[in-house]
Amino acid sequence: LIGKLVIDAEKSVGSVGCKIASIMRGEADFYISLSGETAPKDWDMAAPEALLRAAGGTFTHANGQSLSYKTGDFRQMGCLIASHGLSHSVICQKTMNAMKFIDPDYRV
Repeated sequence: LIGKLVIDAEKSVGSVGCKIASIMRGEADFYISLSGETAPKDWDMAAPEALLRAAGGTFTHANGQSLSYKTGDFRQMGCLIASHGLSHSVICQKTMNAMKFIDPDYRV
């Protein structure tokens, strides 16, 4: 996916909270999580999402659907994208296009 998105630089940090903090500090433009059975849990995502949104950012599935909580399944599965918000829809579209090529059956 990184190769298909033509990313200039990568940053490796720990938890989802650290990744979101990197976006909020201007150290990163976006974060993408591709997950399945070992997906981040609601409790990993709720506070970072709330902070990012309060700061003007966006956190959705690649198809633009909002993250859902309290659904009976506490995993946040699929392709999740967090960004500073300015080009969120472009990042989502590029990711969706790349995933159709990489793994057409992957649930975004």
